[in-house]
Amino acid sequence: MAKRGGSKIVRGVMSMGASNVLRMGFGFLTIKIATNTIPEADFGIYGLILTVAYLLEVLGDVGLRTSAAKFIASASSDEERERIVSNVFSFRILTILAVALLAFVAKPIFLYFFPDELLSTLYVYVPLVFVAQLMEETLAYIMQGFRIYSKMAIADILSGGLNFGMVFLFLMVFDWGVEGYLLAYIGALVIGSAIRLWLIPARKRLAFDLDIIKPIARFGLPLQGNDILTFTFRRIGILILGAAGAEVDAAQIAYYNVAVKIPDYFERFYNAFDSVYFPEMAELFGQGLQARAERLLANFLRMGGFLTLFSALILTVFGSEAIIVLSSDSYLPSAAALSVLMLSVSIALSSRMLDNALIAAGHPAYLLVINVVTTVASLLANVILVPLFGFMGVAYAHLIANLVSNPVSIWSLRHEKITPWLAGYLKSALAYAVCTGLYFVLGWESLILRGLLVVLFLALALVFSVVTLGDIAKFVESINLRPREEPALEK
Repeated sequence: MAKRGGSKIVRGVMSMGASNVLRMGFGFLTIKIATNTIPEADFGIYGLILTVAYLLEVLGDVGLRTSAAKFIASASSDEERERIVSNVFSFRILTILAVALLAFVAKPIFLYFFPDELLSTLYVYVPLVFVAQLMEETLAYIMQGFRIYSKMAIADILSGGLNFGMVFLFLMVFDWGVEGYLLAYIGALVIGSAIRLWLIPARKRLAFDLDIIKPIARFGLPLQGNDILTFTFRRIGILILGAAGAEVDAAQIAYYNVAVKIPDYFERFYNAFDSVYFPEMAELFGQGLQARAERLLANFLRMGGFLTLFSALILTVFGSEAIIVLSSDSYLPSAAALSVLMLSVSIALSSRMLDNALIAAGHPAYLLVINVVTTVASLLANVILVPLFGFMGVAYAHLIANLVSNPVSIWSLRHEKITPWLAGYLKSALAYAVCTGLYFVLGWESLILRGLLVVLFLALALVFSVVTLGDIAKFVESINLRPREEPALEK
């Protein structure tokens, strides 16, 4: 195996990162249009529909996305990769058909718990969103296994641009309201899936070989349990919020959906890291290069912590301004939840890096334990806090669950004799704590004074060596198109 230097990894991250930034920009424009053209209650129903579609997606995935990426990345020949892709396609179609049928059958049960006239009318979009989402994400993971990062970036940009264009057309021109918003989302996913299918460098055919399906399914089963628990952790608060009263309190769901939009995009931006990080980790562990894998994990934890906590600080001190720019002043109650969720997402992304290292090393069963802990903490916190604090209770529960589960991920790696070097992340956490502590204690309202806290964070990051000259050199090299020898991973 040829050595893969740090600069190659940085270029892969930047390729995917640039596409995610553009897609994030398109997403912000679409949410701006939606929140200014769709009533708050209708926008809340849209969020509930996506939550149910996400539940169906979890049930229909059976751990296939991540396991497909791992097996494709680890395949020894193009012929083996093609056989895996063909069998994954067939297996995916079967699971989609089964769960889509379940969605239609379960409609009366769902509407019993969430009685709402608009929701009943729009329920037909639930299975459509599920099918479009799961197929698009399956194809994205297959591309991740092939490590075709530039093509993944192209597909992401086109998908985001298509969604924005259709949202503008359906909401601003045709004034179709929340139904138009759903149609735009589904349409962008369908066209995006067609683009991804075309870009995958393998013959597109169907096959069903049990000798190929069985190991993929066995590897994916623990991941399926993990995904179910992850849904409970991430979305159970929305379902509790929607079912808390005699009628669905859609406005509360709308406030939370606006607050969570930026953190969700940060999680998608993490996929730029994960699309490079996970296949590299799988290959390094597969080749027995554990020391290099540990160094790669440490570098991603360090830089991921810096980027997410820096962003969390900005969206804490400038939260109200961010909400107004993103939506409108009618959603200002979302600002407090945004601050809590940004801190939560930073901890969550560090946990995902740790958990994906476990998967890459061949220990996916630990994820079931990790997510049981996360889910129990989330469920208890949501049940207690949502009736007391409404949508803010969902945000608090999200943070509490992440704080509880992160140490379990660390312990799991150490139990397998894999060392997670955490100093880089903890230094960023210390800088964040200092700056946010000053903000809440001093209560500064001036934009200039709040901006000084952001500068202070950057200064502390340099003092603590969270960002190094080596990082800057790799960044500069990654945007230089001239070929050069790849340096070794930074220790």
